[in-house]
Amino acid sequence: MKTIHAVAGIAAIILAAGCASAGSGGDTQSMNMDSGAGLWRSTCSHCHNLRGAQEFTAEQWPIIVSHMRTRADISKADAAAIQAYLVSLTD
Repeated sequence: MKTIHAVAGIAAIILAAGCASAGSGGDTQSMNMDSGAGLWRSTCSHCHNLRGAQEFTAEQWPIIVSHMRTRADISKADAAAIQAYLVSLTD
């Protein structure tokens, strides 16, 4: 149940962030974070429940993403966007 609440909370944050930046034209970093968020939701949820970004440290996410890139055949660019997004949430 705790995981469901964490995922729901993260989804709400992502939705709010997406709505806030939708009409602004956004900068490159913002667009990368948006694509990282979308890739994280769509790619990672294919095989397992999404983990809350705060469950791991900024130092742990690169290792996890690297491992999952190999296992899930995620492109280097997509993995970089996912990693940047997850690390940004741990700061």
